[in-house]
Amino acid sequence: MLTALMLTAPQAQADVVGPSTAPQVRVVTYNLCGSGGTYGCDPSEEANDVRYQKIMDETSVTGWGADHVSLVEVCKYQFDQLQARLGPTFAGHYVSTAQTRSGLCTDPTNAGNPANRDYGMAVFVRGAESERTVIELDTAEAINAQLGITDPAESVTEDIRVPCLKTLTSSGSTWACSVHLYWGTPGSLGKYVMDEEAALLARQARLWEGEGTPVILAGDFNASPWTTVLSHLYEPALGENAAGGFIEADETDADYFNGHLPGAGDCPSSTLRCRRGEITFLAKGKPASEQKKIDYVFFGSKFFRNAVGDALADVPNPHAGKWVSDHVPVRGAAEWICGPSDVTDSSVLRRGAKGVLFSHALQSAEAPGTTDFTLGKECRVGVGWNGIQLVARQGSNLMAIDTEGALWRYRRAVDGTYSGGNRDDLGKGFTGLNLLLAPGDFDGDANSTPDLIGRDNNGVLWLYKGVGTAYPSREQIGTNWNIYGTLVAPGDFTGDNKPDLLGIDATGNLFLYRGTGTPGYYIQRADIGDKWNVYNTLTAPGDVNGDDKPDLVGRDTTGALWFYAGTGTSPYYAPRRPIADGNLPAGQLLL
Repeated sequence: MLTALMLTAPQAQADVVGPSTAPQVRVVTYNLCGSGGTYGCDPSEEANDVRYQKIMDETSVTGWGADHVSLVEVCKYQFDQLQARLGPTFAGHYVSTAQTRSGLCTDPTNAGNPANRDYGMAVFVRGAESERTVIELDTAEAINAQLGITDPAESVTEDIRVPCLKTLTSSGSTWACSVHLYWGTPGSLGKYVMDEEAALLARQARLWEGEGTPVILAGDFNASPWTTVLSHLYEPALGENAAGGFIEADETDADYFNGHLPGAGDCPSSTLRCRRGEITFLAKGKPASEQKKIDYVFFGSKFFRNAVGDALADVPNPHAGKWVSDHVPVRGAAEWICGPSDVTDSSVLRRGAKGVLFSHALQSAEAPGTTDFTLGKECRVGVGWNGIQLVARQGSNLMAIDTEGALWRYRRAVDGTYSGGNRDDLGKGFTGLNLLLAPGDFDGDANSTPDLIGRDNNGVLWLYKGVGTAYPSREQIGTNWNIYGTLVAPGDFTGDNKPDLLGIDATGNLFLYRGTGTPGYYIQRADIGDKWNVYNTLTAPGDVNGDDKPDLVGRDTTGALWFYAGTGTSPYYAPRRPIADGNLPAGQLLL
């Protein structure tokens, strides 16, 4: 059954971070312990393969499906090898923080690798990179000076640098950063170094969010949740002098509020959010009292909500007596916050790979009639839609046929969602179809229930007349319609107050079937365009630009979206215009 997306305040809960249930913005952070300089961490080829495979598993679209990856304590050669495995769908950004001594950060498969001894930080994001930067939080020289370290054997040799990628994904532009704060102990002089770094990090994040770009910060912050260091990031509502603007992925996990982290005080029994969480640093080879939560996924609360998180199981090492890392991988996920402006008919609906239904508003600051649009961020408006075989958009409603052949009308709720609790059962027996269209009043009888059109597997076109509140029978209105790989019902495309049909054949020609509203229902087709096979999807979202004429949106093979303003008269559409920030995955249903 489909369930609604409830717009509520955060609730204390156990982790819900499985592939099919977690929110759509997904992050994994992992301290790879990759240099070989930390006691017990294995830099061998076999251990590296385990590290790489864990990241591949976490980013697989058939698994967790993380789009953002933060890597801490990573060598340049490891970054290069992982980038090759992830492939071109991921943008990657590595920054060097130190040149190690001989024997560390050395590629076990290539002693002559020019990247050897280069140690640093990395971030990967699935999507098209639009900008990259490095937040320079500190230098080794400055830390040594501030702490009065003069002994070369005790000196800090690593700069504190944060690689950040701004990428364009289906969610719009987002900054994602990989963080590793100084490893001083809170309460010591090192605490003040960490405080300053965290404050600088939070300040930069506020600047980006002030410009309208969401921010995700993930990595090893080297501080426990309740410390003043992380008060720069946690929201004030979490107390303990918090003054930041972020929600942390594990802050609502009531299973880990009390009695879990060494040295942590108890959270109030009535609290829904708490600065605690699961252990992420295992302190291998050390007393259990030194285990900590120091790895985090932070989402800017201005743009995200309903975050969940989970510290995963320790990654086993193939070599006894050593380990892949002394940290565990950490997952974090959150939903986008969507406001009233996102609940609009001027939008594109998309069914994701996991059956989640998203709405993307088509936004423009110009007057009605514009052809310049920006694709809005994705708003999750339904779940469980992988159980729907066919779906068609009928105004603000969705007409859907499930795998059993039952027809349902899903009415859009005031918050923009579509759920099983807000649907009407319109009958059964809608089997054997491979296409469903909702053209409106196609038979011209002015019945309040709009008509439907279905195409069966033999290419026969059927009209389902709306009668009362149901569809009691069907009428055959055409054959050989399987010549069209794409068939849409745009509404009244020709300006005569009768709904029409559009089809794209195998050669890319676009054909118009003008509706008549009387038996026969459409006249001989007219060829109104060519080269439309550049689109793997053509959708008719209605009157997007507010000029009372239905429009078209096409997705090309790169995922880019194009807008065609309907004109109502020949040639029926204006030249195409790109939709800014418009890039949606191929293979996913668009409505």
